[in-house]
Amino acid sequence: MLLWITLTIFLRRPNAFDRFWAFLLAPAMLWAAAGWLSAASHLRLGRFRAPNLLSAASVLALLVVTAASLPSIPEKWSKMSNFEAMAIELQPGLQDGDMVLTGYPNDTPLWYYLSRLGVDDTVWQARPDFERVFVLASTYYEQTPERVIRDSKLDPALFDLTGATRLGKIGFIEAYLIYPAPSK
Repeated sequence: MLLWITLTIFLRRPNAFDRFWAFLLAPAMLWAAAGWLSAASHLRLGRFRAPNLLSAASVLALLVVTAASLPSIPEKWSKMSNFEAMAIELQPGLQDGDMVLTGYPNDTPLWYYLSRLGVDDTVWQARPDFERVFVLASTYYEQTPERVIRDSKLDPALFDLTGATRLGKIGFIEAYLIYPAPSK
C-alpha cells in the first residue's frame, strides 16, 4: 500500500488543499495514532501505562471539543442560504402567470426552496407565455438577465429587458422583475 501511495503522490505532484487527498486522511490519522501509542508503550508513568493515559486524554479532548461546539449548533442550523432567503422573499409576491428563471447551478437549490414553500412547479418552468418573470442572476458567475433567459432556451426578444427592474440582491444573487416585450 505504501508503494501505491508513494507512486500516487509522485505522479499527482501534491497540492495540500486538493480534495483528491481526502481519502488519505483516515489512514494517516490511524498511522499517526499508532505511532503515538507505540512510542508511549515504552513509557511507564507510575502505576499507569502511558498508552492508557494517552487514550484517556484523547477521549477527554474529544469530549471537551464536543461540549464546546454544542452551543453553536442552533446558530449554525438557523443560518439561511442565499437561495433560501431569495425563495422566502419571492414566494409571497408570486401570482398566477409568473415565472422564475435562474441560471445553472443556482436553479436546483432555488427550486427546492420554492417547492418547500408550496410554490407550484410551473412557476420555474421556462415558457414563452407569462405575465411577469423574476430573473435571478448570479454575480458570482457573472450572469446577466439576458444570459439567464438565453440559458433557459427562451428568446430575449419576448422580454422587455430595457424596462427590467432590479429588485435587490441577497448574497451573490440579484433579482430582476421583467415584463413581456410590448406588442408591435
